[in-house]
Amino acid sequence: MKSRVGGPDRSVPATEVRRDLELELEIGFRIEEYHWVEWNGAFPLETPRHQPGRFIGHPGDLLAHCYAPAHPDALTAPEAYANLPRYASEVAPALRAAERAGLFAGKGATLSCRRTGQWRVSVERTGLDLEDEVLPRLLCRAALRLLARERTEEEV
Repeated sequence: MKSRVGGPDRSVPATEVRRDLELELEIGFRIEEYHWVEWNGAFPLETPRHQPGRFIGHPGDLLAHCYAPAHPDALTAPEAYANLPRYASEVAPALRAAERAGLFAGKGATLSCRRTGQWRVSVERTGLDLEDEVLPRLLCRAALRLLARERTEEEV
């Protein structure tokens, strides 16, 4: 769908690429512990200098010890999203995020595919019922919707 290193895939509309990236950022920040970082400069021999500016990082990254929280005014690095998994287009990271969000915890979660190729997920215990043509995107949407419902219930 998109090449984060080589630029966007020209066969995919820019609005769809932007929508998927927004979904992936929300999953990364809210579920998977990703955050904006920049190189801290404390390890000059190890720190790659080819990427000035802020980028998406994870505390489990191999070079996470070289990260510092990004300054809010920092410019965005050219390949800022390269470390962010493609949640909206790859099943494995989307499934991991959905599991971490609790989508399949307990009984009553159903995932099915219609003859038309439309995927559907429903969770009986929450009344969640969503459809999408792309399975990874559906899993991401369902995970975020589940988190939103849990927050609403906590506030009440």
